[in-house]
Amino acid sequence: MAVGHDGLQDVLLHLPASLRDRAEEMASRECLSLNLFLVMAVAEKLQRLQLSGGQSRDQDLPTARIVAHRPDLIH
Repeated sequence: MAVGHDGLQDVLLHLPASLRDRAEEMASRECLSLNLFLVMAVAEKLQRLQLSGGQSRDQDLPTARIVAHRPDLIH
């Protein structure tokens, strides 16, 4: 995988058509690109798993920081 100068990597993701359709619909409702919607979903899941494992709430995940500091990802 190539890493760009912004630290982001391209990832090939295989989704069932029905799941992709639902994700696209929800992203559209939120005025987000499908990419940003999926990045946010992964960040939220990782945050929940981290918190349930007893980690501090103050400890930020790198993925969450990328979303917060990358307004160009919002389409």
